[in-house]
Amino acid sequence: MSQNPWMMVTVPHIAVASYPDALPFIYGIRHAPDFRVGELLAATPERCAELFLEGETDLALVPAALVPDLHDADLVTEYCVGATGPSRSALLLSNDAPESLRRVFIDPQSPTAAHLAAYVLGKRWGLTPQYIPLDDTEQLFRVETGDGFVLGGGKAADAEGLFARSMDLTGEWCAIEQLPVAMAVWVARKGTDPLHIEGLEYALTYGLEHTFEAVRESVPDEALLEIYGHLSNDIDYLFDLEKHKALKRLWSSGVKNALRTNPG
Repeated sequence: MSQNPWMMVTVPHIAVASYPDALPFIYGIRHAPDFRVGELLAATPERCAELFLEGETDLALVPAALVPDLHDADLVTEYCVGATGPSRSALLLSNDAPESLRRVFIDPQSPTAAHLAAYVLGKRWGLTPQYIPLDDTEQLFRVETGDGFVLGGGKAADAEGLFARSMDLTGEWCAIEQLPVAMAVWVARKGTDPLHIEGLEYALTYGLEHTFEAVRESVPDEALLEIYGHLSNDIDYLFDLEKHKALKRLWSSGVKNALRTNPG
């Protein structure tokens, strides 16, 4: 059981992505004994990075793919949202074979999934399709031949049944690179009070130790076992050296430039 070595830690603001994979983190921040947060900023993954850039928070769970753009950020805590194989948290959906894709619509709220898709398509098939922001989810129902869709989190699970093919991007990455993957990581602004960072890690530990309670608090009863099973079996929360290594490989892959220079 985690123990807090401080009398009380109060952090002014923390931004965390409001999607199922982060439920243990949210629970820990809300309920860990002797830990308080002035304001928990629950937002989309992309918006969490924006809140950090805008100075609204000094601690945030952000998409791993966006960390190189956060020039005042340090990676902190021993935790992340990661996977060591297929996770169903980042999917490429289509009705056609991957090598036949001409357009790939990417969810702006899931930048790490988009980076994984571009990496896998380029590495496995030498493919550089047209990448288009998915600004209108109605596009999911106006599919043309050669269209693919990159979705993350709950959106991926919700849309999976609409398509004939589903590629699990974390599974593909792990198979190609023989490395795990970190999809979202914790960052702190340089100069952040070390007690705030240590207090956050304590809260995250508490949340992970109470994953079932975290799910029970936030999801309907009919989905409880499914989500708990997903978090327990598909998601790996330890930000170890292998995930650090995988992140550096993704950051140096040139994928970001491919996505930016081919926006549709």
